Amino acid sequence: YVFDLKKFSEDLGAHRKANSLRSVVGMRGKLVPMPLSMRDAAKLSGVSTASISRAERQLAFPDVGTFLALCEWMKSTPAEYFRMDDWKPVERRNKRKP
Repeated sequence: YVFDLKKFSEDLGAHRKANSLRSVVGMRGKLVPMPLSMRDAAKLSGVSTASISRAERQLAFPDVGTFLALCEWMKSTPAEYFRMDDWKPVERRNKRKP
């Protein structure tokens, strides 16, 4: 199984945008929802702001606890972010002699 960090990152960003707590007045005088800030998302999910930032920018794989907490907050299942690829064992370059 391979973890799909890109899908996880996109879903995390989309969830922040969909769960807006604030609005601003746009250029035409209409209220425009602002995405949930990383700080607000961190408070709501119980995960650090830095962890959310790293996951959204695809800089690092989240650890298991962070991943599960964010999945619970986004109301998604962990299985959504894993895919099956053709797996081949890694061949050793320097084979040891018996």
